[in-house]
Parts: sequence; structure tokens; C-alpha cells
Amino acid sequence: MRIKLKALIVGYGSIGKRHFEVLSKNRAIDIIDVVSKYGDQKIAKYQELKDIPDEILSTYSLFIICSETSKHEEQLIYINQRVVGANILVEKPIANNTIKIEPQNRILVAYNLRFHPVIDKLKALVEGERILSFNAFVGQYLPTWRPNTDYKKCYSASLCKGGGFLGISVMKSIMQCTFVVN
Repeated sequence: MRIKLKALIVGYGSIGKRHFEVLSKNRAIDIIDVVSKYGDQKIAKYQELKDIPDEILSTYSLFIICSETSKHEEQLIYINQRVVGANILVEKPIANNTIKIEPQNRILVAYNLRFHPVIDKLKALVEGERILSFNAFVGQYLPTWRPNTDYKKCYSASLCKGGGFLGISVMKSIMQCTFVVN
């Protein structure tokens, strides 16, 4: 008899919905539950992680943390302290500073823009070249990020919630540039 695979998505914003959609098409995943106090309450089984008893939490083999950026560190530590041997995928960034964690699980950081065709092309163009200097100009227009959402109320516009230009855009750009030139 095959073991049922259970996934728990923490956060049901635009990225959480995308993860739900992708996992729903994966025949290896039997059960997908969602933690969200803001998202679709027909989908969300729990409002907060602490609502899930530890004995239930430990039955999940895959966790995807895609909540507000400022909650990633706390949620990762919470799950890691209560579950052993699972896979935990955290949308970047995990934290705004260095954290110490004794991993009891396989912890992965989502960095999907690394697979964008433009990044691949840039990496191919500089491969084998000696890079002496590198400049990047970065800009974002938040009203176009999440259609049908007031960008002023979104965590992306708030530095204290882990968003803001420095928290999201600059960090992504630095990671992309580092990947391209290394």
C-alpha cells in the first residue's frame, strides 16, 4: 500500500495559490491543506500554524512557506521544531538577518527567477569571461505586481512586513546578479 503524501501550504496569497495549483496537478500528492487567515476560507483548513496539533503537523511530508515575508523565519522555526524528516520549501527570503537553525528537515529556498530565460541568456553571455565590473539598474512598479489588489495594503509595499523596495527588489536583483557573474 502506498503512503499518502500530504502537503501544507502556509499562506494563500498569489504565490500560495500558484503552489496550490501546481501541487493539485501532481498525482503523488494526495492531500493539500492550507494555512491562511486572509485567503479563500473554502480552501484554508487552518487560520494559523498554531491551530494544528503537533501530532497532525507531523503527518505532512511537504511544507511550503509562502506567507508574508516577515513571517517566514518564525514559521520555519516553528515547523522545524515540531517535525522531523520532511521537506520545507520557503519562499525567499527566509529572514532579514542570519538565523541559527538546527535542521531536522530538508530546508529549501525557492528562487524561481533563477530559471528565467533572460537570466539563462545573461549567464551564457558572460560564461568564460573575466568580469571586472557589473552594474544593474532596478525598478519596480508595485501597482502591476498583484492585479486586483491594493498595492498600498500589500506586504510588498511595507518594509516592516519584510517587503519594500529594499526587502524585495534589491535583494532579488543582488541574488540574480551574483548568480549570473559567478
